[in-house]
Amino acid sequence: MDRKAWLVIAACLIGLFWSQYDLQKRNKAWVDHQAAEADKIAKKTPSASTTNPANPAFSSPATSSATSALTSTASKEPALRPTDTRTLRTDLAEYQFSSLGGLETVDLLKHKGLNGKDIYINDPSTIPIGAISENPSNWVLTNGQFLPAISNSVALQSTLPSGLTLTKTFRTGSNVNKELKDDYQIYFELVFQNPGTGKVGHPAFFIHTGSSAPIHEKDIPMYIGFDYQAQSKTIHRNVTTFNSSWLPFGKQATTELRESSPGILWAGTKNQYFTSILQPLGELRGDAIWATRQDAPKFNPDSPQQHSISGALGFPSFSLAPGESKSFPFALYAGPKEFSRLKKLGAEQQGIMEFGFFGFFSSSLLQAMNWLHSFVKNYGIAIILLTLIIKSALWPLQNKAMKSMKKMSLLAPKMTEFKEKYKDDPTRMNQEVMKLYKDYGVNPVGGCLPMLLQMPIFFGFYSMLAVAVELRNSSFLWVNDLSQPDTVFRLLGVPVNVLPLVMALTMLWQMRITPTTGDKLQQRIFLFMPVIFLVICYNYASALALYWTVQNIFSIVQLYLTRNDPLPELVKVNKTNIVNAKPAKAKPAKAKTLNKG
Repeated sequence: MDRKAWLVIAACLIGLFWSQYDLQKRNKAWVDHQAAEADKIAKKTPSASTTNPANPAFSSPATSSATSALTSTASKEPALRPTDTRTLRTDLAEYQFSSLGGLETVDLLKHKGLNGKDIYINDPSTIPIGAISENPSNWVLTNGQFLPAISNSVALQSTLPSGLTLTKTFRTGSNVNKELKDDYQIYFELVFQNPGTGKVGHPAFFIHTGSSAPIHEKDIPMYIGFDYQAQSKTIHRNVTTFNSSWLPFGKQATTELRESSPGILWAGTKNQYFTSILQPLGELRGDAIWATRQDAPKFNPDSPQQHSISGALGFPSFSLAPGESKSFPFALYAGPKEFSRLKKLGAEQQGIMEFGFFGFFSSSLLQAMNWLHSFVKNYGIAIILLTLIIKSALWPLQNKAMKSMKKMSLLAPKMTEFKEKYKDDPTRMNQEVMKLYKDYGVNPVGGCLPMLLQMPIFFGFYSMLAVAVELRNSSFLWVNDLSQPDTVFRLLGVPVNVLPLVMALTMLWQMRITPTTGDKLQQRIFLFMPVIFLVICYNYASALALYWTVQNIFSIVQLYLTRNDPLPELVKVNKTNIVNAKPAKAKPAKAKTLNKG
């Protein structure tokens, strides 16, 4: 390479490490700030009355603090009296209920957040899951009354302004609730009853499905969103949906979103790894959604504003005759975004994973990785085995590509000759080069096919690993968490992540021993590939760098095993000889003899 190419590569590396240094510096300041704030809250709040989410993005308010926050933000009415609470617990989660609307938080007991604390779904300072409102832009919450406790069940009753009685019932246990298909689900039912003597109408209303926010300083904001299933497709609305359009006359920024659609099968909020999904049961279907974006605590004072999201599912109006009641049954999933669990729930709820364009590859790779993990019990080993299986399947194609590249290298002198001869006539030069390929039976893209096939697999891994909750807190060798970068130490404040560096070195090694094709400019462009992949993977899930490193090493071994194979002969392709036979001369016709008599 010339001096310019080296300068560009050096500039890219300096920019990469400076960005990582700046990012880590800001993240450390945010973590320190959050720890200080948590200490202040812990000192001010009596432990006996505290709801204590582990998520640092959600402060740990006391029950009375949550009540005042709800009252001040969701209603302009006078402050409500302190709310009553109830708790249900299973092996997987603990559900905290508030008399001010319903399910306040879900503590996921099997998952850990920062500093080893539990993960919580729904922010207790916002609207409880199951709260209803005619106008979700202004939630007016009524303090209800808990009914006598029944095993594995919580029931809350209140009287609506219309005179209707509303009873909300929550039940855990998929073994006793046949409507449930997973242990992270709970049964939730609204029952409206008319105790009066006249017909009463109830307007269209919304049910709150929960809120979601980042749970880790390195979570990807684009995965904070509100999704719903309608008309046989999953509609994704992440926090960027609320931004204004970059076009001069595009849409303006908004703080809330309303959409109508018949036959909504489910709706829910999500962050990168967890979700809460409300699914109507039986013939019940929603017909509208509402979502809003709020400011979330910043990772540090200098970072861009991050956001959380809340949502609700809408239903049409109805009326009840005296003594009549109407039931709205639901299954509420509040747990990790595990593909196998979500798929089992039906109604394409696995669509909330949002794998994107390479969804087929992502889902297939995730299922294969989990299948291998069921045998080896380690996700790092499972990723290595999966990579070896994929590369073994591509081995014949890789060998064929190598032969094609060797043929291309043999044609290089002739191609150089054409480029010199027709340097002033690019069209003629391309015609002669293509004729050269045709004469010797060389496919100019044959050497690129393995890379083209690996790209969907790479981006399938990229999309899958971004939301694979199974990798959280999964260790491998020196890697403590395969869903996070494998930082082993910091050099002048810059994190040193080993796997991405090894990945880049193995890419350079592979390129060094691979037969070169194309002109010098193309070869120099390919030298930037390791830098590009290093930038993509450096601060990403270390599992992605592990996959790409293993496949690089496999390719290097394959190249060494085949490097001593004899070079292909550069022979022109046999053509069918066309014999231009001369036409036979016509014989003169014999004259007929006429008998005269």
